[in-house]
Amino acid sequence: IENYQFDEIIEAYNNNDLIKKIYTDSPVILGIISIALLPFIEEIFFKYVLFKNTDCLKKHWIIKTLIIGLLFASLHCASEVIKLDITAFICMFNYFIFYVATNIIYHKKENLMMVVIIHMLINICAVVLM
Repeated sequence: IENYQFDEIIEAYNNNDLIKKIYTDSPVILGIISIALLPFIEEIFFKYVLFKNTDCLKKHWIIKTLIIGLLFASLHCASEVIKLDITAFICMFNYFIFYVATNIIYHKKENLMMVVIIHMLINICAVVLM
């Protein structure tokens, strides 16, 4: 892969830039995907599949939350992390705090739909402010 192609691939995975591009090209599609679909899929995967249904660290839910929170944040800020950009820390911190807060709610209430709705509300705010 030539260098410019690699840079284009990395840029495509910048979560915020990708969302802005989709918003510019197709705002209705962005709304449907980022407000309704993605929160549902992400919460099922990260909270139900990884957190609840894995035996690893089952008795240490706080440590498990922190580890999965880092994964959640890293995937949302992949391009910044890969480039070793300083903004990666700010980006990751925001997503990490979001994951930890919603996972505490999920752990205490055992209600996946509650955290899906919280995630949807956060995404609505992000789309409106964009």
